[in-house]
Amino acid sequence: MSRSRTSRTSRTAVTVMGSLALAASLAACSDTESQPDAEAAVCDSVAEVRSALAQVAGLDSTSTVDDAQAATDSLTTAVEGLKTSAADLETADSTAVSAAADQVSSAIDDVSDSDTIGEAAASVQSSTGALDSALTEISNGVQCE
Repeated sequence: MSRSRTSRTSRTAVTVMGSLALAASLAACSDTESQPDAEAAVCDSVAEVRSALAQVAGLDSTSTVDDAQAATDSLTTAVEGLKTSAADLETADSTAVSAAADQVSSAIDDVSDSDTIGEAAASVQSSTGALDSALTEISNGVQCE
């Protein structure tokens, strides 16, 4: 990935984290939605993150830089949505998602300009296990189908 793409990804991650903090604070101040609606929103968000993880998992040596950027952007956006919808979940679940998402963001940020797409994909893919586990935990907790 080029230096400007890596820099843009870093800025995107910082922006996402700031947006999440704002969204969480606004959600805490707003009326709480019904429990079934909140759980449905979490399940929808989990499905979106799983879909984005599948895009990341599909990256290989034939993927283009644009493919890799689109996959990581999709994952970042999906995780942002999950963090927002999961704001009212138990602290342990929200913390697990945040920590796992941070691991993926770090792997994205650590991609070197000299890495091939295959190397970059492998690095990011290897960081998604904890996020997948956190998704399973949340899915089980709110009984997503």
